[in-house]
Amino acid sequence: WSQLGANDDIRLLQTSPPQLISDQIALSKLLDAPTPVQYYLVRGSSAEQVLQREELLKTRLAPLIAQQQISGVQALSNWVPSLQTQAARRALIEQKLLSADGALAQLAAQLGESPAWVATTRQHLLASGQPLTPQAFLQTPASEPWRHLWLGAVKEADTTASIVALRGVTPASLPALQQAASGLDGVQWVDKVGEISSVLGSYRKSMAWVVLAGYALVFGLLWPRYRHDTWRVLAPTTLASILTLAVFGFAGQPLQLFHVLALMLLLGVGVDYGIFMQELRGRQHATAWLAAGLSAVSTILSFGLLGLSSTPALQAFGLTMLIGTALVWLIVPCFAKEALHD
Repeated sequence: WSQLGANDDIRLLQTSPPQLISDQIALSKLLDAPTPVQYYLVRGSSAEQVLQREELLKTRLAPLIAQQQISGVQALSNWVPSLQTQAARRALIEQKLLSADGALAQLAAQLGESPAWVATTRQHLLASGQPLTPQAFLQTPASEPWRHLWLGAVKEADTTASIVALRGVTPASLPALQQAASGLDGVQWVDKVGEISSVLGSYRKSMAWVVLAGYALVFGLLWPRYRHDTWRVLAPTTLASILTLAVFGFAGQPLQLFHVLALMLLLGVGVDYGIFMQELRGRQHATAWLAAGLSAVSTILSFGLLGLSSTPALQAFGLTMLIGTALVWLIVPCFAKEALHD
């Protein structure tokens, strides 16, 4: 039991050949392509606010890049800084390049140009320094590879949005990436794989309670008929289910939703075998066990052979039914009220 765990990762259900998946991962690393299922959604009241929030997010991601937890970030603010950043950089350029003792004046002195040339050149450079906006950048051919990152105005939500894509994401880096968005206004971490896996985990837990409730309900329905022997009807299925889970734990196979769904079906099938053995007493036990055996063979042929499927979900369901049904049939004579040889 200590080895039995749960893993609801949706990627466990994919049916692609392992070699194809390995080649795809290797190609993605070579191309350094961003992952399409994990990214940040950045929203704001204006394009300027979205760009500023992107820049703030990138400052948090910079240490992760330095630590090689991810290889890079793709955001529109890489090519179109916010107006605030553009103004700061423009002021720095004017200070270092266009001031009275700046690089332009020093270059003019080396070339022997007149102060009039310096003034004209400075005026021309100042006039040409127009700020770049996302709308202007997106209209240029150079923006084509990055247009998908800018969602623009969302009229229904009265907001502007963009996507910050990530390169080189690994499962180990996901917690740090999620933490990077913590406390940032308008920044939402999106993990499609994690969201679907979380839903599957929720369904698995819910169905586990349904299975337990099913046992209680069946016990209550059978009580008027069998009274104090009701436990004999349910015990084989209960024990078989526990042993089946133990087999999966010993084999290192994690529990998932489709194992639990199969346990629900096993309850319905196993109770029938218990009823056969309780209804036919004495020498008829052999007949009842034979009938249960034929039913078990039919169930295994119908559901158990799904364990041979290459589809992980069907394989999990089929293996549970195969092992569980066989165990119920083997165990059920032990709980008959009279010994089989009587």
